[in-house]
Amino acid sequence: MTPEAATTLYANVIHLLREAGWKLQPSEQHRSITMLMEGRHGAWPCVVVVLEDEQQVVIYSASGLRVPPERRATLAELVARANFGMAIGNFELNLDTGELRYKTSIDVSASAIDGGLLDRLVRANIETMDRYLPAVAAASHSEISAVDALGRVDSDPAA
Repeated sequence: MTPEAATTLYANVIHLLREAGWKLQPSEQHRSITMLMEGRHGAWPCVVVVLEDEQQVVIYSASGLRVPPERRATLAELVARANFGMAIGNFELNLDTGELRYKTSIDVSASAIDGGLLDRLVRANIETMDRYLPAVAAASHSEISAVDALGRVDSDPAA
């Protein structure tokens, strides 16, 4: 067995994230890593979950917003519209709790994960959450429609 094979996916992900300069709060018990993100439109926790048996890495950005029950249908529409055509990742809305998060993931069962790939996956996640936060906040806490809220999404993610 090579030294790389003896290393768990979880340990490898921690190493690669640290190597990329991310500030981490690992939780061995939950096989997860929390990073606090700050974008142009807000701050939120980003949690990297490592599923060893499945050889998958799942990254969640939690918006931190709790969508009130009376706005969840509007947010469900916003999520459906935002997700359509999205190439990397998707939004998830828990209709029972109002939790909204963005998820990116990768299956590495057929190949090893490398630092560049993991870093791009994290960046795609946090950049998308940051772009959509104004729309999510508007649709969560005002009478704006999902379509009008999506009009608040930056057309240029690098802006």
